[in-house]
Amino acid sequence: MAYRNPAERGDRLFQGILGKWFLEQGHAHEALKWLMPLIGSGFNVEEAIAEACELLARTDPQHKAEAE
Repeated sequence: MAYRNPAERGDRLFQGILGKWFLEQGHAHEALKWLMPLIGSGFNVEEAIAEACELLARTDPQHKAEAE
């Protein structure tokens, strides 16, 4: 988790990398924590955010309505 320290210090590149890594590991909540602040900042995270929301909808009924 060498990326966590720079991400926590606000390095947007590392936040994106960390968010996408968490998504690849199936941790949608944690991925969204890092990816959501990057919306509109020039980083291409919208597709990853959509994927995380879909994953949440499949695994957590509470999020199904939000994803739709």
